[in-house]
Amino acid sequence: MTGQRLPRDQGFALAAILWLLAGLTILIASVSTSMLAVSRTNHDTQERLRLLLAQQRAVAEVAYLVLTYKTLGAGAQVGPRILQLDSSTRYQMGEGTSVLLQDMQGLVGLNSSGADEVRRLLALCGANPQQVDVMSDTLQDYIDADSLKRLNGAEAFEYSAAGLPAPRNQPLLDARELWQVFGWTQMKSEWVKRGCNDWVSLAPNSLLNLWTAPAAVLQAVGLSADQAAAAVADRDQSREQPLLSPYLLAYRSLNEGAGLGGSRFAVRSRGQVRLTVTLETGGLARRLVLERGSNNLVVPFLLSQFEWMPTPSVGADGQSIGPSYRFTDNLASFFLVAPGQANVSDAQVPLLPFFQP
Repeated sequence: MTGQRLPRDQGFALAAILWLLAGLTILIASVSTSMLAVSRTNHDTQERLRLLLAQQRAVAEVAYLVLTYKTLGAGAQVGPRILQLDSSTRYQMGEGTSVLLQDMQGLVGLNSSGADEVRRLLALCGANPQQVDVMSDTLQDYIDADSLKRLNGAEAFEYSAAGLPAPRNQPLLDARELWQVFGWTQMKSEWVKRGCNDWVSLAPNSLLNLWTAPAAVLQAVGLSADQAAAAVADRDQSREQPLLSPYLLAYRSLNEGAGLGGSRFAVRSRGQVRLTVTLETGGLARRLVLERGSNNLVVPFLLSQFEWMPTPSVGADGQSIGPSYRFTDNLASFFLVAPGQANVSDAQVPLLPFFQP
């Protein structure tokens, strides 16, 4: 009969409706996923902008403190306090941001340190003896100016055979350039896992500031693990002293006076400080190096080695970073407060007893 819907027609209509609903579900899911992706992108962008603003503020404040006040072994003496430059203190700057500071002269200089220091550092970073021999020699071949190959090294021929760009035969420009050095990529995952980038510097001098060197760096210059731990504990007990602690002073005299070789040592920073700015509530950090440029008032300092990175959970010595110290929103105003006006309950850190034994 005309006008009567057959069962198969009803089945087709139901199937069409189900297909339509399925399509709408897919469309809604796709739109939701896209909106979530956009939301996450906007959130990440906001986080990065917050970090960039915090970076500018940290650079301005740290540059003022470091370039204005007397530099001791451990950092800059500002009023009754020391601005610590050994990654031991997380300085809060307000709005959920904080900064860690590391004197670059307290780290192993990849461009200038002796081969023995690099070898010990590689061992600490997980390299086996064979890898240590190869990686130490290939790094020296990469940064020296000649084309003479060391016993376990590599020059242009070895790079060409491996399909790699030829070595620049110049100092490293960035720590990430390590992964262009022949044989180093095999160690990249372990190197990153152990945080070994925190122990190295591209500083052009070979002097090492024992006062700001992490325990791993002290081991790289020849101390045992127990000696390095004792040295760090010793200097922590006497940070207010302008010179090295007796333990490290004796080690320096033994190393240099007895002709044992190794690094030459400095007592003060040469003006290169690494800033690691982090978001307390996020998983992102921004790192850069601030360097005293010259006495030129137009360009008093230089910035280099910019890097985005995950928020660090351990210090440069491989140990967990202690609780954040809640300073005022402005670091300079905190450090410059007069001793009689300091509000210790707000600062949550005692004044350092300068000039006391």
